[in-house]
Amino acid sequence: MAADSVWHAWLRYAPANLDAFCERHYGQRIPHVGAHDMGSMDLPMAACLVEARRLEGLPLAGPELPRLFMTDRRLRMPRGFAYRLQDGQPVFSHISAAACQWR
Repeated sequence: MAADSVWHAWLRYAPANLDAFCERHYGQRIPHVGAHDMGSMDLPMAACLVEARRLEGLPLAGPELPRLFMTDRRLRMPRGFAYRLQDGQPVFSHISAAACQWR
C-alpha cells in the first residue's frame, strides 16, 4: 500500500520522471494498471516475495519476511497490509485507520 501510494503520487505530480526512472531501472515504462483490471495477485505477490528475499540475501523460503513486506506496518499506513508468517506461509490483514494513530 505504501509503495502504491508513492507510485500514485509520482504518477500524478511527475509522470515524465516516473517514466524515466522505470526506463533507467527496468528498461521500459511500466504502465499503471487499476485494481479492477488486475485479476488475481497470488502469482505476482509470490514472485515479489521471492525477489525481495533474494535482494535482501534471505533464503527464498524461510521464517523472515523481507523489509518491503513490512513497510505498511512500519509506516502505520491506513488501509495498508500487515504481513506476517502463519504456519510458514505469508498472510496479511488490513490495517485499520484507528491502528495508525500515533499514541
